Amino acid sequence: MDVRLARGRELSLAQQRILAVWGDPIVVRGRDYPVGSLDHCLIAGDLEGVAAFTVDEKPVCELVAIIAATRGRGVGAALIEALRGQLGGGFTQIWLMTTNDNLDAI
Repeated sequence: MDVRLARGRELSLAQQRILAVWGDPIVVRGRDYPVGSLDHCLIAGDLEGVAAFTVDEKPVCELVAIIAATRGRGVGAALIEALRGQLGGGFTQIWLMTTNDNLDAI
């Protein structure tokens, strides 16, 4: 599956998708992430998946939002694997928070 860093129009589309699914702002560990400020996003395929992440707490990357439009096709796994490659050196952890009712994520 093709996964790439979102830029320009694709970044705007990724942010719109996140906004539609998660609302605004996204709150993770008590920190607000306004969707418009999420400028590090990956896109899988033709918006089959979107992942937004931060790189400002090196060596930790916070995976703020991840969306897989179709379950069971490896979209989420492809996004996380691409994120690992995108980060390169200097990062030792990727944090992803979820709710206890999201059994697929757990």
